[in-house]
Amino acid sequence: MHLHTSLYTINVKMKNSNRYFLMHGYTGAIDIVQEKVAKFLKRGEGYNCSDGSQISQETIDLLKERGYLTYLSPTEEKNVVKKIAENIFKLNKIKNSFLFLVTYDCNFRCPYCFENEISGSGKAWSKKVVAKELVDKAYEVMLQIQPDRNRHQNNITLYGGEPLLLDNYEIVSYIVNKGIDSGYVFNAITNGYDLNYYDELLKPGKIETVQITIDGIPEVHDKRRIHSQAKNTFYNILKNVEQILRNGIKVIVRVNIDSSNINVLSKLSDLFCQRGLDKLPNFKIYSALVRGNNEAIACNAVMTRKAKEVFEISKNHLAKNATYENISRKDYTNECYDLMGQNDYVITCQDLGLKVKIKQLINSKKMAFQTEFCGAQTGMYIFDPYGDLYTCWEVVGMDEQKVGRYDNGLEIAENEILKWQGRNITTVEACSKCKYAFFCGGGCEAHALFEGKGHRASFCDSFPKVFQKVLSESYDDFSFKND
Repeated sequence: MHLHTSLYTINVKMKNSNRYFLMHGYTGAIDIVQEKVAKFLKRGEGYNCSDGSQISQETIDLLKERGYLTYLSPTEEKNVVKKIAENIFKLNKIKNSFLFLVTYDCNFRCPYCFENEISGSGKAWSKKVVAKELVDKAYEVMLQIQPDRNRHQNNITLYGGEPLLLDNYEIVSYIVNKGIDSGYVFNAITNGYDLNYYDELLKPGKIETVQITIDGIPEVHDKRRIHSQAKNTFYNILKNVEQILRNGIKVIVRVNIDSSNINVLSKLSDLFCQRGLDKLPNFKIYSALVRGNNEAIACNAVMTRKAKEVFEISKNHLAKNATYENISRKDYTNECYDLMGQNDYVITCQDLGLKVKIKQLINSKKMAFQTEFCGAQTGMYIFDPYGDLYTCWEVVGMDEQKVGRYDNGLEIAENEILKWQGRNITTVEACSKCKYAFFCGGGCEAHALFEGKGHRASFCDSFPKVFQKVLSESYDDFSFKND
């Protein structure tokens, strides 16, 4: 086959420059080139590019060496990608991670969440709290899942519903103290409202990190993050945040974003800066896109036992919800990066981890290949209060997504767990021929399911456009210069 541009060549114009970033999807090469080189490669996509009259032979040889030019056919390149991915998958020694879903119950009734609707038909079900006996079983099962304790992540996550409800203190204390005895420390994903009751557990060596949702400045947040009984929640949560920060706990604030509140991000950033939180090393804040078409979420988890109920309830609820407005991933990322260019703006963007990955690649000149999207494919296990096991926190409570049970020892449904842990970019047809595959890992499997695509489908979520946006911003951010 004649020499042509590799199908895995990524070509992005840099912001505020006439030069271009080149990246290669499986060699890991990254370079900055002049416009004429970028245009030469674009002309060479899919056909003979040997007429490089404006390009020196030395440059062509270098482009071949870096992988941007190749003699391989599309099928041959796809096979190269598959072989690399399979080798990485075999060599990876990823540690198992564990979560306790303390309860499906929550004390909030957020307008973009359908928990309040399903609680009308299943309130008693959602109220159940994990029992001490199940906690004991869970710790036993962790060692059945992976007998080598060194292959466990040391951080266990407390999840829900709302795990840190006042009424849950006794069982949370039991979970934490038992885990400490085995060398674990804890994280919690929480709405932050009852944290003042957990002072004894929110300490280094116990619950060391919490993620808390704050959805905007007070008047916006209080309309979106609604307590089941209290009128307003913003300042109560903020008071708790400031207290546990003083205790040395790491706080990660998440701002759920749609088009109805993205315009207050700058004011929210100012509020945190005015209070001096941005100067604290144990404080971080980021925004995250919430979408109604396939992602009607609770604070943390899906609050129902039947997937078909989830989809129908979320569709109906969001159709009636006048306060919720959708926004595309592309528009969200563009808006966030524009804000991040402002002085003293401190809220980072949920950009699928791309800024960190690109920074690492630019600084180390070495690509960190990713063959899976998240812990659901690499050994995460979630223990719920009914003795059921899940491997993805987006689908907890759905009977058809259970991968086993743990109440009477470990019972794994091999066919079900392989649907999750057997998924990587070599098993997803679209990913194996995608130039971005080693950056995204195939996308979220749960969201592919929510769209009716199945376990072996990709979920791109505008990834190429987001990637190009983040990469185009990287030259100024990281001062990477390479002529």
